[in-house]
Amino acid sequence: MRSDVLIKTEPVLDPDAAVAVTTDAQAVRIAVAGELDELGARPLQRAILDALRRHRPRHITIDLDGVTFLDTAGIKALVQSRADAGQLDCRLRLSNPRPVVYRVLHIVGLLAPFGL
Repeated sequence: MRSDVLIKTEPVLDPDAAVAVTTDAQAVRIAVAGELDELGARPLQRAILDALRRHRPRHITIDLDGVTFLDTAGIKALVQSRADAGQLDCRLRLSNPRPVVYRVLHIVGLLAPFGL
């Protein structure tokens, strides 16, 4: 298994959105579903900040397979979260974006910074 892939343990579901968090000793995986817009981005940012505070992981992977829409608020949340993680020497990467989300990330130049 690659070191940046997380071994799933007990998932914790954020009641405000479809954000599931799994952790292990070195990494955190956050699966997101729905729209990453003004409302959907907030629970994701909370989950990332909570993971950074509680677990101090070396890697956070955000699984975008369930994301159906990404707007500027979602992009801003991802960029800010990447900066927050970087301050704690944590690498934040994205995985499994749907074609529509991949296209948005490509247009704004965020594929490489997020490991895609």
